[in-house]
Amino acid sequence: MITYIELKETFRNRRFILFTLISPVMWYIFMVNIAKSAGFFTHRYSSIWFVASCVMGIMGNSVVTFGKTINRSQNFYFLQAKTSRYGIKNWVLDQMMIQLILNALIALTVTICGVVMQTIQLDINFIFEVLLCQVLGIYFCLIGFAMGIIADNKVLDALSFPIMMVWALLIIPFDTWTTGSFVTIISAVQKLFPGYYLFTIIQHLIDSSSVGYSLLRFVATIVMTAVPVGVFTYLHIRRMTS
Repeated sequence: MITYIELKETFRNRRFILFTLISPVMWYIFMVNIAKSAGFFTHRYSSIWFVASCVMGIMGNSVVTFGKTINRSQNFYFLQAKTSRYGIKNWVLDQMMIQLILNALIALTVTICGVVMQTIQLDINFIFEVLLCQVLGIYFCLIGFAMGIIADNKVLDALSFPIMMVWALLIIPFDTWTTGSFVTIISAVQKLFPGYYLFTIIQHLIDSSSVGYSLLRFVATIVMTAVPVGVFTYLHIRRMTS
């Protein structure tokens, strides 16, 4: 019931519709048309634009929108956890389920756009790419949840765009098309986070080469960065509800 109510409220949120559903689609259309106009669009590389568009929407939903939702509703659910059988665990699981549904909807929206434009190849690699985006979405949900629990509402409002830019910088693999000392430093930082390896995996899929090493690093960086955030958030929640 709570999941249904939360989803209904989300779909009434114009910010979600505009920035989380429409923006990735518009970005995808823009990038594909630019590539076609420049004469370098191929179906072989179409997955790069697809994944980038999905990640853009999923990141906005899971980090920014989700973070604000958690921040706004946490006091109510903390109180409910103390006065009813609906505990924090139930709340977290329900919220994660909602985000999985929304992130899947984002990927579906971009997919429909790609199918209509005939720019997506629906094969096993495509399914794998969608699954990777959803895994990264769960990771971003944890980040958004932690931000919503810990940060102040005004801070979240003020830093929403900068936060998006920082995460975008941590994902874009600059070292694949440019070099320099600054790029080397940025790449070293990027390799500490899973987003960098997502696009490395996509490149391996395009080249029909092994994805094992990059996939291992993708999973390892998720675990290494998510566990400290999860533990810190858990301790913070315990302090708030004790």
